[in-house]
Amino acid sequence: MVLACFSYRHDAHLVPDLLKNLDPIVHGWVSLNDRGSISWRSSEPERRRALLRAARRHGAEWLLVVDPDERFEDAFAARLPELTRSPERPIWTVDLLEMFTPTQYRIDGPWRDRVRKRLFPIAPDIRVPADALHGDPFTYDHPRRVLHSGVACCHLRMIAPARRTLRRDHYALADPARRHQSLGYDYLDIEAGMKLADLPDEKRFSPPHQDDGGLWAAPLPAGAQVGADPLDRRLNAIQRCRNTAGLDLAAEIARRAAADFPAQPDLPFLHAALLLEAGRPAEAEAAAALTAAPPQIEGDALAALVLQSRARRELGDDTGAQTLAAQALTLAPDSRLAQQAFGAARVGSEAQTGSNALWRRWVDGEATVVEGAEVARDAEICVIVIGFRAQPGLKAAVASIVDQSPTAEVVVVNSGGGDVHGLLADHLPRVRLVALEEPHFVGAARNVGIDASRAPVVAFLAGDCLATPTWIADRLALHRQGAAAVPSRIMPADADSLVSWVASACNRGARWPGQPKMAAPGYGLSYARRLFDTIGRFPIGVGGGEDAYLNDKVCRRFGVRLDADVSTLHRDPRSTRDLRSDAQARARQRTLRTARWRDPATDVDRRLEQERAGLQRRARFALTTLFADAPEMRPMIERLILVSVGAAQQGTRDALAMLRQIQRLSSEAGGLAKVDPDRALERLNRCIGLDPEHASHRLDAAMILARLTRWDEAMEMARGGLRVAPWDIRFVKILCEGLTALGRLDTAADTAEDAALACPDSLDHWALAFQQARRAGSPIRALACARFGFLAAPTAPRSARMMAQAYGAVRRPREVEASRALLELLEPSAAPQPTL
Repeated sequence: MVLACFSYRHDAHLVPDLLKNLDPIVHGWVSLNDRGSISWRSSEPERRRALLRAARRHGAEWLLVVDPDERFEDAFAARLPELTRSPERPIWTVDLLEMFTPTQYRIDGPWRDRVRKRLFPIAPDIRVPADALHGDPFTYDHPRRVLHSGVACCHLRMIAPARRTLRRDHYALADPARRHQSLGYDYLDIEAGMKLADLPDEKRFSPPHQDDGGLWAAPLPAGAQVGADPLDRRLNAIQRCRNTAGLDLAAEIARRAAADFPAQPDLPFLHAALLLEAGRPAEAEAAAALTAAPPQIEGDALAALVLQSRARRELGDDTGAQTLAAQALTLAPDSRLAQQAFGAARVGSEAQTGSNALWRRWVDGEATVVEGAEVARDAEICVIVIGFRAQPGLKAAVASIVDQSPTAEVVVVNSGGGDVHGLLADHLPRVRLVALEEPHFVGAARNVGIDASRAPVVAFLAGDCLATPTWIADRLALHRQGAAAVPSRIMPADADSLVSWVASACNRGARWPGQPKMAAPGYGLSYARRLFDTIGRFPIGVGGGEDAYLNDKVCRRFGVRLDADVSTLHRDPRSTRDLRSDAQARARQRTLRTARWRDPATDVDRRLEQERAGLQRRARFALTTLFADAPEMRPMIERLILVSVGAAQQGTRDALAMLRQIQRLSSEAGGLAKVDPDRALERLNRCIGLDPEHASHRLDAAMILARLTRWDEAMEMARGGLRVAPWDIRFVKILCEGLTALGRLDTAADTAEDAALACPDSLDHWALAFQQARRAGSPIRALACARFGFLAAPTAPRSARMMAQAYGAVRRPREVEASRALLELLEPSAAPQPTL
């Protein structure tokens, strides 16, 4: 028996429609009439205990928690029996959709991905927690698994603006110290940057809601004083919004915080930076200009000038951007922040073709560049076409782009040699061709293309792919609507080959046009250029999956348009032999990437079975949809699927066998590290030779070499690790330690700051850059690094501590005290203890 439970008071008039919504779903309900309560807020735990007792008296086995202002999707009725049949009897969660109109829900910031526990099995150890606000409705004395149902629950209270404000005030009055809510409550009625999504047909609920505009809650008590959120709660809200595609909301909270806490010197900078991340460069430039104006000190101005230069570049004012970057360089000629801003703002052919062009920082060996006379220099979008050894398909890839409308700035990056000039002779006038003599991985080629281009939108096309005729127009249409990143669907280029269709279905079937939802929305992205200042660049030392690291951050922070109708054509195998070798190679690489951090010796058979079942399921689903009207093709399709799956399993076995060998060598190295470091290094080098992209072996080797003070070898090993895992601060620390030991303090500061610019959202990296700049005797540079560290993690006590140290180094006592006050707020244990 499944019973719903709820209580009602000022929202009693919503109960009839709630019961109509619940009637097909549950066997019955227990309710508590709270209209007789004389207190402003009655005890929520007491109400839930009463409901639990009533449900038990009626023999309920499951309890569905709901409020009168909520409605479950109609499809829940069909799903509920399946959920309650689960033998482990877990707690089930639902998606809580905050409706801001009768048919639309909010999806930015804290409103995105709201999940709540709602379906509870009634067990002997179930109880009501004592939390007065925002706690789980029920809990258990023994751990119980929590699973997600995928069911939507639509919350209607937020539809009316007056109810949003009243809800905010109710919570703020009930929780004046904000002990129960780390985000505070001010965000509840802020509409800045509000993004709404239509409720999908499959999530519709009955009966439809007709909003009456009422308050559905008691007015505030007479004379009640409602305070705003304290600063630490606002910083928490900013961080949460920033990490959930709510940058406009984060910027508004930062603006209000800067106005309400004028003694805090870094809040205006945070506000300006968030405006720029949100794609509002004109406002960002104006806000940053205020933080750089007198009487600010040079360190304040350095960080603000870099921000202003980026904003000017985003506005298309290259001259203004270069002027501001030059001012930053005047303040701190050794600042890598200022140097990179100046390099990015340079204009003219020399900026792309000169020996000091910014893109050359990613290149090993010789490189040449040819600038076509007809390159579109004022285009809205740049397409970076990536070639390797001038493969034959590269010409067709370029041809699929150069004639499209709108016209794109086309940059071809070819590595590994080959006659790329001859191959592209027909297109050279309209492209900028960067030829790298040495082979480079795709991440390096991507980074070269970013630095060698100017357009505000950056897209990539592999040399074995083709762009469909509206590829550019479809992308730009969404970017013009404000999308920061736009993904692409994918199809086989050889539509006449059944083998190609099967290969595509096995590898990318979920990304085909017509599939209801992309399984991996972060693939085939085009990016607003400003994103790279926030999320960094692609790893340059991995042979595949180089985009996964950045794209995961893009999806979380900026969001991706899942409704994108952009399609790319990929050249897949055309013969059974090629299908087999391609599937085996892909499975091997996929297994290496996903299993490096697991124990490869365990559950091999289970892993193989899961891979086989997954590949067959995806391929059959995609191909059945495509060839639904051709049943005679099914036997051949099934045979080809089996060929692909069998080859993939062989690739997986090969990879697991190699991983077991690496695991043995790594274990031996761990045992030898202290007693015989040379033998340990020999085994680690064998691990690296077998799997060069496994960063942990490089780290172990670098740490042993550092302990032996073999600094040249240790630093070379650390540089190799950074190419694979630029986010791992331990490699940067080894490099800086070695450079410091050799007396090269300036180079250590440059290295740390370069690493921070490659991972600009990492406080660890900026903190190390701050420390190295101080050691190098550059307090202005150190303060700028500290400011960007605060931007990366404004809620971290370490950020406030670093800011206090930075201001102390430049003798700013007022700012030191403000930073210490923030530190005490973020970390109460940091407050000075009274002296007895």
